[in-house]
Amino acid sequence: MNLLKKVAFAFVLLCLGTAVYAQQAPVTKANYELAERFSSKKVGTMVFSTTVVPHWFKNSDKFWYNYKTGEGTKYYIVDPSAGTKKEIWDMAELAAEISEITKDPFDAQHLPIRDLKLVDDKYFTFYIQSNLMVPKKEKKVEGKEGEAKKESKPARPVQKEKKKFQFQYNIATGELLDITDQEEQEKNYPSWANVSPDGNYALFSKKFNIWYMDKENLEKAMENSKDTTIVEIQLTTDGTKDFSYGSSRGSDPYATEKDFEKRSFCPAVWSPDSKHFALVRSDRSKIKDLWVINVLANPRPRLESYKYQMPGEPSPKQYLYLFNMESK
Repeated sequence: MNLLKKVAFAFVLLCLGTAVYAQQAPVTKANYELAERFSSKKVGTMVFSTTVVPHWFKNSDKFWYNYKTGEGTKYYIVDPSAGTKKEIWDMAELAAEISEITKDPFDAQHLPIRDLKLVDDKYFTFYIQSNLMVPKKEKKVEGKEGEAKKESKPARPVQKEKKKFQFQYNIATGELLDITDQEEQEKNYPSWANVSPDGNYALFSKKFNIWYMDKENLEKAMENSKDTTIVEIQLTTDGTKDFSYGSSRGSDPYATEKDFEKRSFCPAVWSPDSKHFALVRSDRSKIKDLWVINVLANPRPRLESYKYQMPGEPSPKQYLYLFNMESK
């Protein structure tokens, strides 16, 4: 019996020694298999939504959001005042209706809803990309005089693309409509134009300040952005590089005065009646520069700088502005 105890004790010591040695053994090569197990691609298949991003209704305290789990993505409408939460639609029924229209076999767990938008607090619009191949739409190029001209290229086989089905879902009735073949009423506004809901004004940033133009001049700009007859009106005059209204390329260390003259998007939020808009302005004048070398710059690396707050240093101050377009 004593012999068995001694053998068992010796075996335990041997195991402990091996474990300690394994812990202290130096790592001599990369463990790619372990790293691959925690790659974003693989983790993404196991971890889905972790936060709720609310999208508020315009004329009520309600909001909608989507949340993804292992069972798929679900969509909800929440009424905080009533303390209620309900699904916007039954995913199984919606998938069945869409499958019948698109002729693609979609299921509730893998329904590829894209570009979901709430319109007038009454219905949602979104699109589904099907497997049906249709002729690809030709792109047009703007001529010098603003006339849309087709690209003059040799004849080539007709290119095809997957068809996008556009849908409209009525929240009150639960009716789903296929609006794919309806003509789009929305205009293709320039990327710099922040257009009011009624379409009468377009805000933009230039020279670190807020400017705007009316509907007539916006249409001119859509035809030819360099039209000299376009009338632009400046709303603010106190904007600077470090305390600007909008972007105006102030963060680009190599931007020139000519660049500051270009129109850029003004991140303002319009009121539904188009009479007011709000804007958050950030004062970065007290933030010091951080210098870095852009080694990927072409043809040679170059020295760049940008505003960067280090620990213990003052943070940028933000100010909320409200503008009245009627008084201007």
